[in-house]
Amino acid sequence: LRQQAYMNSIQYVAEKLSNSSKGGKKGLFHRAGSSTPECFLNVRQWLSKSCILVDQERYVEVAAAICSQVLKDTNEPGIEEIGLGFALLSVSGILLHHRNAHFRGPILDMLKDLATAELFEKYAKEITPVLGRIITALLEAHNTAQQEFMSQRVIYWRRVQKNIRQSIGLSIGSSGTDPKDNVWGWGETGSTLEANISYDTDLKLALSSSGKDGSKDVAVLMEKSYDILELILFHCSSLKESLNALHALPNPTASISQQKSLADRNKKFSLHVLLNDFKAAINSHKSGGSLSICDEIVRFIDLSKRYPLSQHESLSRESTLETTQGLGLGIEERSVLAGLDQLESTLERHGKSSSESHDIFEELVSVLFFLCDANNADEIRVGASRCLGLCRLDWLSPSQTLESERRGEDLLKEVQLRSLQLLSQSVQSDNVETAIVAMNTAKAMLKSDEGMDCFRTLDDDDKVALRPFIVSGKSQAKPPCIPSIIMTRLETKAGVRDGGNDKNASWCWQEELWRCPEGGNVSFEQWAKDIVTAILTCCYGKAKSGTTQKGIRGSGSFFSVCTAMCAQDYRFAAALFPAIVFDLLESDDSSEDELEQLDPVRRDCFVGSSSSDANHTLTRCFSVLLGSEQDEMNSEALGLAIDTLDSLRYATQIRFMNSKSHKMNPSPVKKSASKSRRRSTNLSSDPQTVAWKGIPFGVVLHTHGPSLVQACIRAKRYVSGLFYAEFYADNCVGGSRDIFERLSRDRADVLKNSDRLPKLDISGAATSYDDLSPDKYEQIGDVMSCTRIFSSQYGQCLLGLKETDAFRGVSTLEQVVNFDQMDDSNIISASLHRSDEDWRNLSDIDVQLQASGGNAVPSAGRVAMANQLEEMGLHFTLRTYLTGLDANPADAAKLKEKWFQDSWRALLWDDSLLTQNVSGSTNLTTSHTQNPSQPYSFGGAVPEQIIGTLMKIGAGFHESLANAFSCLIRKDHSHYSQYILQARRSLIGEMRDAVGQESLMASIPEFVCRLNCLNQLDTLNDYYFEHDHLFDLMELLQSPEPEESASSGKQLDCFLQPNVNFSSKEFSLSVKEVMLRTCSSRSHDFQKALRNHLWLTCSVARNNGRVSIAHASLHRLRQLCRASVFDETVDEDSKLTTSMRLRLEESKILYCQDDPNAVRMVKLVISTLNSATRENKDEALFSDALLLCGDWMARSKSESGKIVMNHYLKPAARMAEELYHKSSTTANGRRASHALFSLGEFVAKMFDAIQSRVRSLEWKRQGDNAKGRRKQLAECLEECKRLRRKSSEKQRFDNLALYTHVLQKEVQADEKERKAVERSVLTYLSMAVESFGKALSICDPSTCGDVSRHVFRLVSLWFSNGHRTGHDGNVNAIIAKQIVHIPSFLFVPLTYQIFSRIDKDKDAFQDTLHQIICRMSLDHPYHCIGQLVALANGDKVGTGVSGKQASMYLGNVGKSKIEAAREVLKAIKKESNKKDGRKYVASLIDSYSAISDGYIELALLPTEQFVKEKKTKGIRLSKGSTTLAHWSEEEIECPPCVLTKPPFLMPSGDYGEGSKDPVGSERILSFETTFSLTDTGLHRPKIIYCTGSKGSKYRQIVKGEDDIRQDAIMQQVFNTVNNLLKSRAFSTGEDGSERVECHDNSGLRQQELKLVTYQTIPLSPTTGVLEWVESTLPFDDFLTDKKKKPGAHSRYYPGEWSNPYCRAVLASAKEFEEKRKRFDEICQNMSPVFRFFFVEKFSHSLQAWYAARTLYTRSCAVNSIVGHILGIGDRHVHNILIHQDTGEVVHIDFGIVFEQGKVLPTPETVPFRLSRDVVDGMGPFGTEGTFSVAAEATARVLRENSGSLLTILSAVVSDPLFKWALNPMKARQLQQGDESEDRRGVYNGNAISDHEENSESANEAADRAIAKISEKLQGYEEGTSERQSVEGQVQLLINSARDPDNLCALFPGWSPWL
Repeated sequence: LRQQAYMNSIQYVAEKLSNSSKGGKKGLFHRAGSSTPECFLNVRQWLSKSCILVDQERYVEVAAAICSQVLKDTNEPGIEEIGLGFALLSVSGILLHHRNAHFRGPILDMLKDLATAELFEKYAKEITPVLGRIITALLEAHNTAQQEFMSQRVIYWRRVQKNIRQSIGLSIGSSGTDPKDNVWGWGETGSTLEANISYDTDLKLALSSSGKDGSKDVAVLMEKSYDILELILFHCSSLKESLNALHALPNPTASISQQKSLADRNKKFSLHVLLNDFKAAINSHKSGGSLSICDEIVRFIDLSKRYPLSQHESLSRESTLETTQGLGLGIEERSVLAGLDQLESTLERHGKSSSESHDIFEELVSVLFFLCDANNADEIRVGASRCLGLCRLDWLSPSQTLESERRGEDLLKEVQLRSLQLLSQSVQSDNVETAIVAMNTAKAMLKSDEGMDCFRTLDDDDKVALRPFIVSGKSQAKPPCIPSIIMTRLETKAGVRDGGNDKNASWCWQEELWRCPEGGNVSFEQWAKDIVTAILTCCYGKAKSGTTQKGIRGSGSFFSVCTAMCAQDYRFAAALFPAIVFDLLESDDSSEDELEQLDPVRRDCFVGSSSSDANHTLTRCFSVLLGSEQDEMNSEALGLAIDTLDSLRYATQIRFMNSKSHKMNPSPVKKSASKSRRRSTNLSSDPQTVAWKGIPFGVVLHTHGPSLVQACIRAKRYVSGLFYAEFYADNCVGGSRDIFERLSRDRADVLKNSDRLPKLDISGAATSYDDLSPDKYEQIGDVMSCTRIFSSQYGQCLLGLKETDAFRGVSTLEQVVNFDQMDDSNIISASLHRSDEDWRNLSDIDVQLQASGGNAVPSAGRVAMANQLEEMGLHFTLRTYLTGLDANPADAAKLKEKWFQDSWRALLWDDSLLTQNVSGSTNLTTSHTQNPSQPYSFGGAVPEQIIGTLMKIGAGFHESLANAFSCLIRKDHSHYSQYILQARRSLIGEMRDAVGQESLMASIPEFVCRLNCLNQLDTLNDYYFEHDHLFDLMELLQSPEPEESASSGKQLDCFLQPNVNFSSKEFSLSVKEVMLRTCSSRSHDFQKALRNHLWLTCSVARNNGRVSIAHASLHRLRQLCRASVFDETVDEDSKLTTSMRLRLEESKILYCQDDPNAVRMVKLVISTLNSATRENKDEALFSDALLLCGDWMARSKSESGKIVMNHYLKPAARMAEELYHKSSTTANGRRASHALFSLGEFVAKMFDAIQSRVRSLEWKRQGDNAKGRRKQLAECLEECKRLRRKSSEKQRFDNLALYTHVLQKEVQADEKERKAVERSVLTYLSMAVESFGKALSICDPSTCGDVSRHVFRLVSLWFSNGHRTGHDGNVNAIIAKQIVHIPSFLFVPLTYQIFSRIDKDKDAFQDTLHQIICRMSLDHPYHCIGQLVALANGDKVGTGVSGKQASMYLGNVGKSKIEAAREVLKAIKKESNKKDGRKYVASLIDSYSAISDGYIELALLPTEQFVKEKKTKGIRLSKGSTTLAHWSEEEIECPPCVLTKPPFLMPSGDYGEGSKDPVGSERILSFETTFSLTDTGLHRPKIIYCTGSKGSKYRQIVKGEDDIRQDAIMQQVFNTVNNLLKSRAFSTGEDGSERVECHDNSGLRQQELKLVTYQTIPLSPTTGVLEWVESTLPFDDFLTDKKKKPGAHSRYYPGEWSNPYCRAVLASAKEFEEKRKRFDEICQNMSPVFRFFFVEKFSHSLQAWYAARTLYTRSCAVNSIVGHILGIGDRHVHNILIHQDTGEVVHIDFGIVFEQGKVLPTPETVPFRLSRDVVDGMGPFGTEGTFSVAAEATARVLRENSGSLLTILSAVVSDPLFKWALNPMKARQLQQGDESEDRRGVYNGNAISDHEENSESANEAADRAIAKISEKLQGYEEGTSERQSVEGQVQLLINSARDPDNLCALFPGWSPWL
């Protein structure tokens, strides 16, 4: 084949076909019925198969001819489909093939011709998708030529040098190989020469010399490659964006020095400078000079997608140039490695300080994890692990798993689309055989209409790749054939040839083909290709002539063309497998009659027939594939089987949800004209409930549920295992939740009626296990057997996910199901996962091990014992235990690791181990060197019984770590690096074995921590062995000072991340301590760092409840500090300070143990420091000790308040304040603010106590008595005067005088005492206010934590006592003095409470109040002006609310407040013009006033006419508000922010000065021209869309004639509770101080407990704007029927009672006994279904399903506890929303709060809503486990912060505008009317209490409400006289909320059965 002949033939065919061509102008190859890509692929195939040089030359000429034709076509105007991008890619592929090395020059010429700037500009769209691969090919071509050039030059130069030396007589002897003769190292072989002479030096000399060495041709190749690269990288402006998207380019294999030498010879010989310039150009592309961390991560992820190395089809290097050159890694692998290097640099530079949460971080972790795959190159895995160790753990939020791609509803269409995407990648493959098969498959596929339909939905890049293969006209597209060798192998494996079976039979169903055993001879990749190829051949292939094709046949023509591609690419085969199974099931009509017997819904959703041949055959094959414990299958094959079954489940679920056959359950209630409550006479007879038929969708196949779950566990698909375990329980035992509760409640009854269980399989066909053939399907036992299997498997899945909270529910169930068992086999399982009670765990394990006896000790028990001892920090006991164990291969590897972990930990205690091997002359060093396979143990020899079996096991992580530390001590640099690398490899292996796809986010944090430690050890290697890097080494190992450790946020230490469990923290701390101990001899700075690190270790361990570990750390610290006692260079003051600080730390540990000696020890510390001279005293330590002692005594009340205040807290505060004024450091500021806060809190409590005493009735009675005694004294004195004048009355006078004298003294004493008490009230008040004010002016919120509670306390004291004046001064005067120094942003959270007290009256209080309001409004206008404008709008009330006249609202607000607000606004305007940077505030006030008027105008618009005309949508906005309709940002000087999207609160007050959007918000641009009305509601709120300046749309609800201020206040309280939960989980103390406590908060941090809040903005007393919470749904809308749409109850439980009928049934009952009876009947006839909400909304991804349900459960727990504490009532099913994107619950409508629900006509009898459907959504264990743990955590946080919460609530309920007391009229309105009416829109509003309706004073009502909340926070509940523990209180509330007696007594409209 010659070039001209080829082109002539193409031209001839094109001319013949030109007449039949249609469409636009085509290129030559397209006119000839082919395309440029196809021609190139054919040439590449010829080249790959040819071994003759002449033929190869011809084929290269043909390629050149094709390139020439492509260039001709580019010059022809209007030609479509040039294929330039594919031409460049193909030529690049030819260039890289090792067989084409002789033709690299001509090939580069082709590339140079095609790669011109003009063509790149013209065809950028075609070139962009392949640009990265073209550049990579050129880089590799240059790199290969460079290596050849260097090799040729060096070899030539060495040969010349050798000849010169030989010519002068320096030649070697005859015995050339004798070392004695080869004195100069010039042997004939090059190995000795290369070993002794520097290669770099030789290269440099060789390049400087001249000679004919044959390297000229190679040099030309380098120059050509350089020129093309330079053109692409710097001279193609059209590709700039694509080039900027390139993450990293592979580095040349030559070293930097070699590159420099080459560049000195010719700059084109080296790419080093070129690539550096390119990288610099990319980094400067964006402003700022460098990309953000998110941008860098996105680029790396794109790179990993281009080179999917984690796929098991490793990139073939057999076809690339480097194989012959011995260059190691391929070009793709080096690209990824370069990307990893750049990513590592990015993470080191930005990752430590980046705190933003972004979905891209989770994807990065996933990509890095899969790059650690064992099939990747070792360099790739190591690089990925280094990057993984730099990831921040707060990136790994479980909630991010909700962000998953949703599946398509059509499985076949989705698979077809995926197959085309894979084909678009495969046609560009470097493997030409794969590309050819993909091309022919694409042709055949795109010939069909369905193929073209899918093609149209592809991305542009995929379309560009596949468009050339669209066959037009009547041209045939024959699919590729399977090579006969493959068919022969498959038939032989299936037994067709050997067994003589009929070849027309369905041999693809042979069990041998379906088996893919773990560790077998067949890899998963090969198995996937084989099984899919076999199925396609048998079920979709054409029968041979004269024969008939029998057996199972598929109907999809799409699959018949894919057989060859499946045999070629396993990814393609795996993608098709689920769709093939679906099509085979759908196509089998062998049992059509059975479908007619199913109910219409199941008939609509089922795939095929449950008894068809295809179903039975595939069920059998999948049973083989899923394997068993004895026949374990490959995990990836299991994953494919699980995905296939889940695809079938999802397909049937979609059909079920879309079915038109659903019917609403009947409601046999007779209609009544009356709207009053229905009576029992209106009910017809109760309908009969249909028996449960199981979930109406499923996996289609009759797979045994437990077998599928077990397969999920083996594949580490734990979430899938949970899902199908619940699926199995639901179908088999009639409800995955109800059955377990019934077992706990009435076990005997369940066992008695176990024969009534449905026992249905998981196919979705309502098939009973009893109906299945027992010889083919596994049978199930009784209910206990099913439950035991379920609990065991469910527990394994939860442990795999690290869900210890949920595991508590499994433990509860196991106690029930194992009640009649005589063994205690579950003790170890349960004890392993209790997060507390270490000694109890240890005792339980010990009991189990004792019971096993002798050598029968189970492996799990031995490992459990070792784990528990390690967890408790009992390392010596652990070592002793391991030493005494006998040999057991089952646990040898784990125990070996335990031994070596304990071995290197010995370095923490024995300093002699750090020096014994320095000289390298000891026995240890010798033995270690002579026998490197023998593991080294610091603490002694490894026990022989362990050594016996473990030496066959490779070195584990801890063994490698121990050996690395040994090398570090001996300064063995080379072996140290090897052991660290081995430790990394071992850890990667552990991670791959332990972490699964669905447990990635839960399991990987501990590995990230350990990888972080290895990264530091790697860095240590770089610095430790070089004395020049002492500073860098110190920077690596530095630790914060003791006083800074409490708030240090040093991000380098992975263990300081908030969501790390303590075991990972302790490991990281221990590793760093060993590093510091090893380096301590280098410098005194390291010894100081070690001491600081041990202080930190003590603090971390103590604060996490690990007292034993804290004590051990303190012991090591004391040993370290003891050396300084004998150090003459250390002064006595430092020794004293160190000694006292150690004692103070010891006292903290004692305090955690509730040891009374803790206070005594602190007092001794204070006494010792007090006795020291002022010069020698450490005042900071003295202040800390005083403060600590004062706090502890205040809590324990072991001393009087005066002593605590005067002797401890006041001196501590005074001293800390003096220190701060001397040196305003961060530590001193934190100390001073903490001391002042503590003093303020203490004296404020004393003030409250004394004030309560003064206000008490007893004090009043004592006052009355004192008054009477004074009166009596006056009378006595008068009588004495009278008697003195009468001598006859002397005796009487003497007696009376004596009595009067005594009485006078008593009266004086009483008056003195009362005056002292009354004076102390003012004293304590003044001191508290002053202390809080000083502390807030000093504290830095960035280091002092959340101080909001102190702000609330200060404001509360001020508002309650602003009128008081004492000898210490006026409270207002103190506030006025302090307020100037307190940052104004601290008061912004109290805007409502502060602004509501504004008044026109002029006094000191109002002056101070106006001052702070002006400061707040000027500094934070976007947060404050709106509230001021709302107050100024107080007279815009319309007609009132709920029957109350406008005058009532005007009276409530008061004209004085309205006028005052308007005056303040004027003052702010005036003041703003005087301040630079605040002049925009005046304009902002005008714009806020205008926008508020517009909203109010719309809110008060009457809606009756719109409703009457049934026009509730698309109403023109101009009809409601002309202001909003014509709003335009351009016409407003300073537009306001979107009201429902306030900006972030900026302490600096920087909000853009009105010229740009504040951070976190957008300014209002415009409003949509129409609005709509809500479907229901008393006053029909309006729905509008506000457009922000950045283009975002914000949906808002505008309410009128409704008071939403109460909702706003409750949202404020909710935000405060969220802050408490967050600060408790993530900070060391509420005010930045170090907590002295004994709790591990890592679980609380991982729970992410919070309340969902939304913005509520009152605009006037009767109008407001609410944020529309997107993607939410009321509970009722999902559960019950709405109009003609069946609800979940009707769909999943057809035939049961309807919701209206249940309501009528309960309403018909009058007496309690009847209510309870009817309620039980309702529960029996209406089953809970809310668990299916998560199945329907989230099961497109089972990880999203589990994450959403967990968030729902925790959200329910937080809302329940908080709602109970605040007394929130009226929680009917319309007032609770469920978020359809996250699963969280959202509570709305807070008209009933503070226990007002108990005064309704039908009192509320439950603490919160925990009805059956609410619990049903929590999973199989209901409130056990996750719910109860989260509820306890919430209750514990609220109880511990009760003071803060009560302070906040006190400020809230005393708000003069906050009228929450319920009036009788509103109470009646809430529970009247037609109960079937949808109450969702009836906004309960603000039940206003005025003087006519409520005679009780507001203060008394507020005090009573606060007292009730205080009781709850302390653990007192109604019906209990004793204080409950947190656990007891939570369980009591749960029981009360679920008690049928309480539920049946509720108002029927509350729907207590739902």
